[in-house]
Amino acid sequence: MLAANRAMGLFPTDLPPQSTRPPVNVLRATLHPDGLAAARPGKGAAPAAARPRVDLAGSPAMTHDETSRPGRRRGRAGRTGESGPGKNGKTGKNGTPWPRRPLLTALWIPAAAVLLPLGGALGAFGAWFFVPALALAVTGVIGLIYALMCLCQTKALQTVALLLAIAPVIAVPMMSMNTVQAAVLSVRGTAHPGTVTDVTVIHGKGTSYSCAVRYDDAPGRTRSVACGSGDAAGERVSVTEDPGGLVDPAFTSEAENPRFDLALVGLADVSLLAVTAATAGLGALLQLARRRRYPVAPTAG
Repeated sequence: MLAANRAMGLFPTDLPPQSTRPPVNVLRATLHPDGLAAARPGKGAAPAAARPRVDLAGSPAMTHDETSRPGRRRGRAGRTGESGPGKNGKTGKNGTPWPRRPLLTALWIPAAAVLLPLGGALGAFGAWFFVPALALAVTGVIGLIYALMCLCQTKALQTVALLLAIAPVIAVPMMSMNTVQAAVLSVRGTAHPGTVTDVTVIHGKGTSYSCAVRYDDAPGRTRSVACGSGDAAGERVSVTEDPGGLVDPAFTSEAENPRFDLALVGLADVSLLAVTAATAGLGALLQLARRRRYPVAPTAG
């Protein structure tokens, strides 16, 4: 500084020797009681105190001149994308944080399309597979909801995505279970003619029916078969039963064409994948447009 400015040569003349020994601390020489503040009362400290203060971290502290103009600071914040949630590209309008790895989050959509039918298929093999079947189905549903909530950053889009996905989410595992049951019975099952002796109405979350069927080729043997509201006592039916008891018995008419059931499962699963992927892709496009409109200011360091 001294080499670049000749006028600075007059600066240390009024300072005591201990303030001019190298290395010279300019702030100490200016503001210390033994420095310029004492050598030139009213001249040394006042100009320095009027300058912008510097904190210990090295960043300029905000002076009174800056605090008196909040509108100017808000304007800069708005241009740099720091005006609030939803405009800086990190959070959506509903406050949901945008995932750091959106592609990894989006993988929950095809994963759900695999877990849901797999869980339904395991559910066809009786009570021993109920827990793993339920675990797979619940994992798929939770992962799908998580992906939609993170990738769809507006409440309207989230609502549309969930409403469109709820029907295939319920239908896929149920249809998968019926398809596996029909496939096993069509390969391993034995048909038994019989007569419906009783119809039981089961009330729960929904209404279901169970028919008690007495086999003609096995006198005294009765099996319970899932049936519908149109079935009545005395009706002549045919029941297909797996000799090993791998799956529950069913009416022969329902176990004759598993390929058609498999096609329905595939259609429902593809529709689930298409609907959720489309809404998640639209949410990603909206997020990209928001980031371009409100770019995030680079952080120092």
